[in-house]
Amino acid sequence: EAMKNPLIKRIIINSLSSKKCKKILPQSEAANKTFHMAIDCSKFEDKIEVLYLAMRPCKKKKIKRKDNKIILSFLGKGFYGKGTHDLLKAYEILIKKYKNLELKIKGDEFPEKYKNLEKLKGLKLIKGHFSRDKLFDEMYLSSDIFVLPTHQDNYGVVFLEAMSAGLPIVGTENMTVSELIEDGKNGFLIKSGYSWENYIPYGKRRKLSEDWSKIHPEIVKQLVEKLSILIENKKLREKMGKESRKMIEDENGKFSISKRNKQLRKIYEETLK
Repeated sequence: EAMKNPLIKRIIINSLSSKKCKKILPQSEAANKTFHMAIDCSKFEDKIEVLYLAMRPCKKKKIKRKDNKIILSFLGKGFYGKGTHDLLKAYEILIKKYKNLELKIKGDEFPEKYKNLEKLKGLKLIKGHFSRDKLFDEMYLSSDIFVLPTHQDNYGVVFLEAMSAGLPIVGTENMTVSELIEDGKNGFLIKSGYSWENYIPYGKRRKLSEDWSKIHPEIVKQLVEKLSILIENKKLREKMGKESRKMIEDENGKFSISKRNKQLRKIYEETLK
């Protein structure tokens, strides 16, 4: 709301145009685009450079399970904003077809009208505060697929965590998520209508947030379709999981610490001249 105030906008533009401001580093292309939508960047366009968040690869190996289950994991707070209800609807359909399926959810308490779904076969609600090691053991390293049909994430760091653990990921085309998932390569991207354009103007975002609480049949349909592909194809799960890991682990991986540090070094060297 503050960006509607002309005085605040002018202060921001003047500050960013100052010689003291050397670089402006949005953390994704989506953030860069919304920045340009919110403010006139013509006076400092040459200072703007996208610098992605980076993630260290998980050093622990995937937990070898002796069961024949296919485990989906979901991690996120904000029941409706994270699309938990859409995933539960998809899971209701999937569990009828795949008897060895399991869904682990770590997030909020279910709203009252969804309490009956807590009895769904294979559904496990993970509660409590975990150390990072335990979180990876419980939610990533013992799972086969990470899925988060979010409507509200600006970035989605949990996707990077899942990628670092070598999981294929399924998510919605929301803000930066579209840049984390290379559709068909390291996972599947679900079309949702909640892309980066929805975050500006603010009135539109408020209206969208009211829509989040509804079941989205088109999202549910895609979740069932894409998750079915991964459930039925172990080789594809493993291939996509390796691609996820490469984006974190390889020296020039899109979200690797190595690539981020090289870019930062260059930025600092240029600004110190």
